[in-house]
Amino acid sequence: MIRRREGFALISVLLALLVLVALSAALVATTMNEIVSSRAVMARSSGFYAAEAGLNIRGELVRATFQGFQRPAGASPGSADPCASGNVGSGDFRCMEFDFNNRIVSTYVSEDPRNNDPDDGERMITIPPGERFAGLNAIQYRYHVISEATPPYQDSPEAMLEMVFRTRLVPLFQ
Repeated sequence: MIRRREGFALISVLLALLVLVALSAALVATTMNEIVSSRAVMARSSGFYAAEAGLNIRGELVRATFQGFQRPAGASPGSADPCASGNVGSGDFRCMEFDFNNRIVSTYVSEDPRNNDPDDGERMITIPPGERFAGLNAIQYRYHVISEATPPYQDSPEAMLEMVFRTRLVPLFQ
């Protein structure tokens, strides 16, 4: 029996070409996915750093208040949708906006409820060993700084950070 082998080379070349096209398409799809993923990571990092810059600036403003032997005064924005129109707080706790890395960074300060507790037991502490003024009694106040970075033309924040800090008032004569 005689078999005809005409066209075998053409079919082999077409199959090899089909395999090469499939591999090229897979490579292009993987590369595009990697580019999108890299851009998302870069945007997320940029949003994080912008929110962190907002925390640092706002923390410095609050620290400057303490250096004048004062405590921050005012009212924090309400917990439902803070920094929205009409919900911006007042005084040192009010919402402030900054522009970093092409992002709008909204920051505000909130006071820990224990700061205004009529029972000083929540605020009175003995400074632990190893810290400056160890063993002395102090009045401790806690504050929270919240920062949200929102990219342009978007409503939802890209990064939301919170910094909790304490300040201690150590009486001179103990």
